[in-house]
Amino acid sequence: DILLGVLGFVHREHELLADTVGRRIYTLHIKDLKTGEMVGQPIETTGGYGVWADDQTLFYPRQDVNTLRTYQVLRHSVGSNPMSDALVFQEDDEEFYVGVGRSKSREFVMIQSSQTLSDEVRYLDASNPRGQFTVVAPRKRGLEYSVDHAGDWFYIRSNADGADNFKLSRARPGATSVDQWEDVVAHDEDVYLEGFEVSSGHLAVQERTNALRRLRIRDLVDGSEHFVAFDEPAYSVALSTNRAYDTDMLRYTYTSMTTPTQTVDYDMDSRAKKIVKQEEVVGDFDSDDYVTERSWATASDGVRIPISIVRHIETPVDGSAPALLYGYGSYGASMNASFSSTRLSLLDRGFVFAIAHIRGGQEMGRRWYEDGKLMRKMNTFTDFIAAGEHLIAEGYAAPDGLYANGGSAAC
Repeated sequence: DILLGVLGFVHREHELLADTVGRRIYTLHIKDLKTGEMVGQPIETTGGYGVWADDQTLFYPRQDVNTLRTYQVLRHSVGSNPMSDALVFQEDDEEFYVGVGRSKSREFVMIQSSQTLSDEVRYLDASNPRGQFTVVAPRKRGLEYSVDHAGDWFYIRSNADGADNFKLSRARPGATSVDQWEDVVAHDEDVYLEGFEVSSGHLAVQERTNALRRLRIRDLVDGSEHFVAFDEPAYSVALSTNRAYDTDMLRYTYTSMTTPTQTVDYDMDSRAKKIVKQEEVVGDFDSDDYVTERSWATASDGVRIPISIVRHIETPVDGSAPALLYGYGSYGASMNASFSSTRLSLLDRGFVFAIAHIRGGQEMGRRWYEDGKLMRKMNTFTDFIAAGEHLIAEGYAAPDGLYANGGSAAC
């Protein structure tokens, strides 16, 4: 059976469609938006959607149909025979996968080769689709980086120069090595830099510190900065889909253990927020009936372990309530303080629910992950035990009423 792909890759005159017979193998079709007619022959066995450089030129990935590894990028001219498409890049290292995209500014076509511990990005001026791609920085074992473009700069998230928690740098187009990068958001041992968005006038950076995410906003004109304000002590926020380049609006999602997921449009100049969508909760739900809190346990080695807590407002904190403690602590997976409608019946029956942000995740940065794996894996378990003992000591859980749940790393 054929599944029609999402319609959305449009460049003024043409629209790119895809279908698949499974296993991530696609066939691309080009449609003339003026006439409604399909143009040329389908492009068979691609590794996904392509990107437009201009109205007549498309770059697309191709994969090995046996291994499913995307390893080539080809250039196609509208109306031409796909058999004559030019191979512009081939990744011969079988550890690397290849992707092709367009910079947020729409000025560059980007090819990224990636494996677990290394990245290499190439770029090409979209106005010169038959030109040669240039490497931003040569691949190096242990160097991870990603690139976007705004104004006169490439913006680069990387772990260069020992930045385990990642940092954000910038470089002029034409720079070909890490030595030519300059820091925009410096590395911080206590802040994990997860991602970023650029627009024509602003930079938005998603960071994680003290087991909470935050959004840093920088004005690219005057260099001023601020953080988006949130009122609750435990919550989760994340950059959402932001495709527009010439805009002062940033879209993000927000949730907490008492707040259903919201999609928010944020004016980065005025700092005004507008909720454009909120998760519907069936039944007689009122977020004011619940309270969320943060607390900190002390692990056996003295490290402080953050805990996110939610309870019904009528549930006492006097050592009499039952409590369910959740934890995971593995693979660098961070457990966010997010909303769950299925949790409400538990809270309404007087339970306290808590998330222990134990080592093995990345809630407190990359070191938090490293300190919870391999020879230090025992920290995951002792952190979880310390969190449970803390809930009892602080009156959140009855001594005989503490229950545990979580992934295989914590249970």
